[in-house]
Amino acid sequence: MQCYERHSVSENCLGTKVLCDRQGPESEQCFQSRKRPQFQIGLEENCKVDPSRSSEACVGTEEWCGRGPIVKIWGSSKNCIDYRHRDGTQQSHPWEEGSGCHEKTEGCLGTFSWCALYYWATYSSQEACFGDRKPRPTDNKKGPWKFPDVSYFADSEISRGTEALCTEIRNPEIRTSCYNAREPAPWRFPFSADCPVTGDLEDERCMGSQAWCEYQKGIYGTLEGCLSIRQRAPKHSNLDWKYGEDCAKRSEKCLGTLKACSLFERARLKQDCVAARWSPGFILPNSKSCNKEGEPNERCSGTFEWCVDHWSKGGYSGEAACFSKHGFDAVRFENSIISLVAPAVQEKILDVAQNVTTKALFQALAVDGQSRQSAMKSTKEFLAQYFEKLRTALMREGWAEQAVKKALSSA
Repeated sequence: MQCYERHSVSENCLGTKVLCDRQGPESEQCFQSRKRPQFQIGLEENCKVDPSRSSEACVGTEEWCGRGPIVKIWGSSKNCIDYRHRDGTQQSHPWEEGSGCHEKTEGCLGTFSWCALYYWATYSSQEACFGDRKPRPTDNKKGPWKFPDVSYFADSEISRGTEALCTEIRNPEIRTSCYNAREPAPWRFPFSADCPVTGDLEDERCMGSQAWCEYQKGIYGTLEGCLSIRQRAPKHSNLDWKYGEDCAKRSEKCLGTLKACSLFERARLKQDCVAARWSPGFILPNSKSCNKEGEPNERCSGTFEWCVDHWSKGGYSGEAACFSKHGFDAVRFENSIISLVAPAVQEKILDVAQNVTTKALFQALAVDGQSRQSAMKSTKEFLAQYFEKLRTALMREGWAEQAVKKALSSA
């Protein structure tokens, strides 16, 4: 503060580089009369006595020399770094796991992120940066696998996620060590609870790990290579079926399972998403669950009406598919009724129908004088009307009720 207030031109305020450069012909002598500054690796303990956390001792020589005003003074960050003196103990930086703090430093982001993404500020390659660090201590605990968090301020493992960060590392051995330094990726089913509710659904937490690895296998070379760094798939997802709630988020909780799963464009992903949930049970109609707009929903109409009248709104292929997802095999139940009831009834109906058909054909051919083709058409229309009346009569006489009772008693 005193330097700014007094416009001091002292060496303490200007720095040795600026002061000596101003000496003209005597600048070289000025430099030689002073000891070279020590190369600083940047230590957290030095930051404690530097409230601004901006000194070279705090952030380290590499970051310090890469700052705009310093580069302007030295001509390049390399000139600044090369002028520092390194002793034998400073040939390698310590390995940093990364604390996650909100500063663009190796201490905050970690060595994997720093050398993979920011090596260019000081080094010619990622390998040169990693090579200037001490090996990661073998007794360091494995860190948690990180999924992308785009809210984090800096490009790093936190913002990209572990997978994207490790695949950025070009050296195969270092890339493998990056994966090995983390716990296996937790398995995700389609549209998991931590699926980002906005933006692109091409995220493992949304697609599910199986589909994600099929999508990413080009990076790993094989599907197995991608799956090998993940936990094994659980036998059951334990994901509950959601009917949707009165909220605006683009989430399964608000949309309901079917609408959320229908957000995927590919049919396979839609099917996998639905299949990962426990089958919903049958629910009774509840007028309190009806929405103001009058749009049908299962909690309002009940499962039976929903599957019979609104199956298409639920994204099902038909009534049977809707009932099947709810744990009721409608086709099998229908076939069981037919197999129990049909033989006895069918024989009687066909006997009567044969007589009706004969009389209808005789009427058309002999009495009305129609041609063979015209008589066939008239008879078919007559039989269609006959069977419709027969169906109505059977329902009125309680045949259907008796058939259902018989089927249920035999089930």
